[in-house]
Amino acid sequence: NKSVHNRSAAAMVGMCLGHPGLVRFGLEGLHKTVNNWFLPDGHTPESPAYAQMTLNGVKDAAQVYRGYSDPPGWRDASGQRIDRYDPYHDPPFNYAAVWRANYLTMQGDLKYPPLADSYVHTKMPAMFAELMVANYPEHPEYLSLLAEIAGPELDRDIQPATAIYYREPGLEARVAEAPKLKLPDLCPPELR
Repeated sequence: NKSVHNRSAAAMVGMCLGHPGLVRFGLEGLHKTVNNWFLPDGHTPESPAYAQMTLNGVKDAAQVYRGYSDPPGWRDASGQRIDRYDPYHDPPFNYAAVWRANYLTMQGDLKYPPLADSYVHTKMPAMFAELMVANYPEHPEYLSLLAEIAGPELDRDIQPATAIYYREPGLEARVAEAPKLKLPDLCPPELR
């Protein structure tokens, strides 16, 4: 689980230095984490707490990849390049399913089932809900989740840096328009 952080750091350094090789090394790590460690339906193969630890290792890299393009004219050894990459929506990357599974797995009390290394108090951090709202505006239920976690004014238990850099200004005014939060019963198909 430490290599997830290392590759994310390499990607961010590569972006700062304009080194597409480091960017690709990090992107490969992000893809392997999301598409190979998480199950095909986005659920964790271990526990919700472990899924959160893994997402903590890739969330920053995913954010900096939004809109990334290789330097003008640059191509890799196979002649490919990256243009305006969107890790939150571009297939065959399964990142949207991972975030969706983290949402759907919660119980009605907004805590995760206590299994393996997830305890009775394991819950989604407000920062994750902020990222979901910022990157999936097509899912208004994520705003409902954020309002439940952070309060109707979106000012409780938040990380200021996440809210400042990723939250749409005036988002708290839209909380009343969000649908009522409903978490369904769930039996993750891939976990069996």
